[in-house]
Amino acid sequence: NTKMGKEVQMIVDELKNNQGTVLGLSGKEIKYTNFILMSEALNSNTMLTTLDIKGGGIGMEGIKSLSDGLKVNTTLTSLNLSNNNIGDEGAQLMSEILKMNTMLKILNLSYNNIEVNGAKTISEMLQVNTTLTSLDLGYNNM
Repeated sequence: NTKMGKEVQMIVDELKNNQGTVLGLSGKEIKYTNFILMSEALNSNTMLTTLDIKGGGIGMEGIKSLSDGLKVNTTLTSLNLSNNNIGDEGAQLMSEILKMNTMLKILNLSYNNIEVNGAKTISEMLQVNTTLTSLDLGYNNM
């Protein structure tokens, strides 16, 4: 979809140029390859505080693509990844990210098909992470 490609490029440009503090992509189906571009932009962004990718269908590949940017970003405090079907593997990767990320305060992982193993890795992360104050794991399969 050319329109979505242009929209993603515009978002990436905004991130790189530190324009705006909130980015809402709720319900937009974005190809996971575009998350690589967004991750690179998150590396250098010093303004974005809220990222909403609810229902974006990013799955595990999208999380992998975003992970490098999320590990080093120093301004993002709220991340909504609900309803993205990341499962236990995605929960494990998010746990690894949150062991390194010291800024994120609010994380929504509801409706993601996370089961007992994913919940266990999140629990282990919470023993290390001291900045996360709100974690939504509702409507998973734990």
